[in-house]
Amino acid sequence: MKTIPIIKRVGVNSGTGIAGTFLDEEFVFHYIAGGRWNFRMEDRMYRIAPGNIILLPPFMLHVVRPVDRRNLVQYVIHFELLEGLSDLQKLPMVVSIPLNEQKRIAGLFSQVKREWRSPEPGSDLISAGILTQFLGIYRRYSDDVPPSNPVNSSGWQNIERGIKFIHANYQRPGLTIGEVSRNAGQSMPYFCKLFKDYIGMPPLLYLNNYRISFAKELMINTASNLSEIAEKTGFSSIYTFSKVFKKISGECPSGWLEKAMR
Repeated sequence: MKTIPIIKRVGVNSGTGIAGTFLDEEFVFHYIAGGRWNFRMEDRMYRIAPGNIILLPPFMLHVVRPVDRRNLVQYVIHFELLEGLSDLQKLPMVVSIPLNEQKRIAGLFSQVKREWRSPEPGSDLISAGILTQFLGIYRRYSDDVPPSNPVNSSGWQNIERGIKFIHANYQRPGLTIGEVSRNAGQSMPYFCKLFKDYIGMPPLLYLNNYRISFAKELMINTASNLSEIAEKTGFSSIYTFSKVFKKISGECPSGWLEKAMR
């Protein structure tokens, strides 16, 4: 049994173009510090605003769309949940907190980020302790749930099956959208239309975006060369990988990596 939460990743996401469909393997704590989003989980659509906390369980598919062009800012912590806090899964996934707690979270977040990155002995315990404070704030205000609207779930389960199939098979170069649509239980033309309506992009573009996002992680965090990364992320050749990478990122892989490592 785990005795403390195990933090996997800490970061700040910001920008005017944060959007997408996400499926994380760990619990994810989101604190919204700026901007307004439409945030869909299961059959509910939430209008997310500063002061909201979102706690997502593992493998919860969610779709994020900005409401306007204002800068969006969220503090994010990925973690494995403490056994003794498993009852958090029974609480609402989105809560609102008062202004005094918002200021407290902003101050604590810089501490947890610093401690999580520190090589000093005991930093894991200190960062886990701060995360536990965040979870305590979330639990304290679990009755203060922001309004949400039901959304048409017709077809959503098919899209969800398709996305999970993509996530499980993106490393296969031979993966086709026809195969994805069959797994989702729909004809390819209808699946593509429904996918774009729900997710905001065609399924092939989603697949390529997903592959490139993993390729970027491998480029930064491993010693693999580009040919190896292309193979690991489902591209049939380094040429195809480079072409898709430039189309999505606006520059070639080597140019992107040089900027990312500065």
